[in-house]
Amino acid sequence: MMGLAARRVNPVPLLHLFDSFEGLPEPDAIDGAKAAKYSEGKAGGKLVSIAKCEASLDYVKSALFGQARLSPANVVFHQGWFQNTLPAEAKSVGAISVLRLDGDWYASTKICLEHLYPLLSRDGIVILDDYFLWEGCKKATQEYRQTSGISNEIIPIDEECAYWRKTAAGS
Repeated sequence: MMGLAARRVNPVPLLHLFDSFEGLPEPDAIDGAKAAKYSEGKAGGKLVSIAKCEASLDYVKSALFGQARLSPANVVFHQGWFQNTLPAEAKSVGAISVLRLDGDWYASTKICLEHLYPLLSRDGIVILDDYFLWEGCKKATQEYRQTSGISNEIIPIDEECAYWRKTAAGS
């Protein structure tokens, strides 16, 4: 969907996609019982059941370059776990107008906000796919907003997603 939306902008913006393209890391205790159950009680491993949450790099490329008909020149893939890619590569992104986060868990959401939210332009939008779905995502978001002095209203999109707009007054 983001690829299709990007096609409507002229010139087409550069899309930066940060993802493992392997599935999800397992949740931590802070993510709650629902996340632990979803991850099938795994502890000590690196992935939650890939079949539940994986879009391989080949699949994503097919969708963006085939179905959405984006040019490969307009997409930058940052493949790997957020804790490995964001600290090193976030600064190369430049200004962000739409920041769509789908990190699910506390640690993933927290590191994304820490490294990418400061790059969000004034009047930019943050979309949180999992704000109402996963306890850890909501907790990381609330903590980051409080620490950063962000008071702009969080607006529900549906039963899982929410967004807010970054303004100078409310950050």
